[in-house]
Amino acid sequence: MEITKENFRIKLHRAKQQLYNFMDNKCGLINKNNPCRCARKTTSYIKLGFVDPVSLHFQRDAVAAIDSVASDKVESYSNVVLSEYRTMFGQHPFLKATEIRESLQSLLSSESIRKTFNLD
Repeated sequence: MEITKENFRIKLHRAKQQLYNFMDNKCGLINKNNPCRCARKTTSYIKLGFVDPVSLHFQRDAVAAIDSVASDKVESYSNVVLSEYRTMFGQHPFLKATEIRESLQSLLSSESIRKTFNLD
């Protein structure tokens, strides 16, 4: 991350705090005053065959399928999508509001975005 150990520790602490704050408002395991939503969330995953209904763990096939496409998607996102965004962001200070909107629409409807996020 090219930052000092101290700065990393601060960032890690803040990330943990943000996660806790999020979960404290959502999860019944973290805060007993919240309803547990796990059953509702996992029902569709069980029906789709992604989660084993007995152990409530992701099926090995589902994990393998995710692993098989994840690296390609990350590479596509890192190389193509971020490059297009950097180009647009570099032009940002010189664009009018309508041009910014058009640039964003163009970026979001680009073939690389559609392919990376399976939007076809």
